[in-house]
Amino acid sequence: MSDSRDDIAARIEQRTRELLQHAAALCASHRAQVPDPVIRFDLHGQAAGQVQWHKGARPLLRYNLDIAQHHQSDFLASTVAHEVSHLITAACHGRVQPHGTEWRAVMSHLGVPDPQRCHQY
Repeated sequence: MSDSRDDIAARIEQRTRELLQHAAALCASHRAQVPDPVIRFDLHGQAAGQVQWHKGARPLLRYNLDIAQHHQSDFLASTVAHEVSHLITAACHGRVQPHGTEWRAVMSHLGVPDPQRCHQY
């Protein structure tokens, strides 16, 4: 029996929080605060995840539960780290290339040694 959508959403949210906590030392070394995103599960289509962060607002992390439901392990390991890395990169470095050197370094810090720009779902 597969997990319910609520169970998967809870696991994604927990994994997001774990990765943000893991990045706390990295943020501190850049004198940046760990982002506190709003997490939503309203993304549809081909995108697995998305970050939106507008000046003066809390960052928004959006995840695609349809993709997560069919690729749970990889989604939790890679997609969540991918999106959290965008948040941490923005917090520590400001506006940089979306999948550039800084983002790759954050991905490595979060335990993803060979980060990919796009998913293969």
